[in-house]
Amino acid sequence: MLIGICFATPVGGALGSAKAAGAPTRGYVLAVGIGIVVGASFSWMMWRMLKAIVQILLRRSNGPQPLSEWYGFACYVSKLLWITIALLFAIWLSSLTLRLIVSAHP
Repeated sequence: MLIGICFATPVGGALGSAKAAGAPTRGYVLAVGIGIVVGASFSWMMWRMLKAIVQILLRRSNGPQPLSEWYGFACYVSKLLWITIALLFAIWLSSLTLRLIVSAHP
């Protein structure tokens, strides 16, 4: 579920920056494209890291229970931080692109 949120959040952020910029229809299309690319790449990276971390946690599952709970909590918090970074990157990239491309061609 967090991977889906990681995909959708940048798309929403890019659309928000297009709305804030008052972009025409082609600006919204460009923003959605940027959001999809950023969301797909950040989601793929999250999925790959999740596979790696789960394998490590499964090897260490014989350890003490509080340590395993701490690893799970740290993994969850890192995913939320990654989603926030994806959102901020999508907003920044779409704002920059809209400023450079759409405003240059009114």
